[in-house]
Formats: sequence, C-alpha cells, structure tokens
Amino acid sequence: MGALRRLGTAATLSAMLFAAGGLDAASPGIVKKRIAAMEAAVKSIDAALKSGSAVDRAGLARQAQIIADQGDRIVELFPAGSGVKGSGASPRIWKEADAFAARADALVDAAIDFNSTAEDGDRKALTETFAEIGRACAACHQDFRLKKAK
Repeated sequence: MGALRRLGTAATLSAMLFAAGGLDAASPGIVKKRIAAMEAAVKSIDAALKSGSAVDRAGLARQAQIIADQGDRIVELFPAGSGVKGSGASPRIWKEADAFAARADALVDAAIDFNSTAEDGDRKALTETFAEIGRACAACHQDFRLKKAK
C-alpha cells in the first residue's frame, strides 16, 4: 500500500476510533501501545538468532510478519494529538507525514526481506537481514523521536 493511501486510510481509521471512543490521543495508553507494538517480536528474533540452537524458520517468519503488520499500522498508531508529554514523539511526525509513512514502508520492506530469508534458515543471512530491520527502526527514531535530555 502506498504511503499516501496508507496515510489516508490511517487518518480515516483514527477518526473512526476517536469518534467511537476506541483511541484516545492524549492517553498514555496510545504511547504504551506504540512501544509494545514491536518489542516482543524484535526481542524474540534477537534471542533466537543469538541462541545458537537450530533455526526455527516458522517461528522467525511469524515474528517477521508481526513486525511487518505493525509497520503497516505505525501511521495509525500516531494519530494527531498523540504526542503527549513523555511519549518521545517528535512533532515532525505530523508535519512530515509523508516522510514518516515512508520510514514505516522501509520497516515493512525490511521485515518482508527477513521473512523471505527465514524460509531459507541461513543464520548468517538472517542476522544480516535482521540488522536491516534495526536500521529501519533507527532511521525512523533518528528523524521522528525527540532526543532524550541527558
């Protein structure tokens, strides 16, 4: 799905959820949902690749699919007004919505590549494509996350 189409779809979904009371942009709950969206899958893949045990192709593919699905939902997880204090969300997310959606697309692409690599089960290739997921996350955080005060 293209970035512009996804942005329009996300805006529509967000508006419907707000209207229905299902998503509160000012709530810390939306922040927790954003943070939790990726953590479990990324930690699971990282642990599996570092374990040295046999590669669980199906398990890695499932985790990669979770990351891709969450990547498809990133824009909707940042509805207007959800940059609450302590969230770390930069106002650039909403000012540069197309660029933000492009970063989400890059994450989805990296997760799809990892998923394809998981089918082969080559640990070295998996580690390399998992690093691509990490780079996609880091690039988005660099551009769209507020820097933490030291």
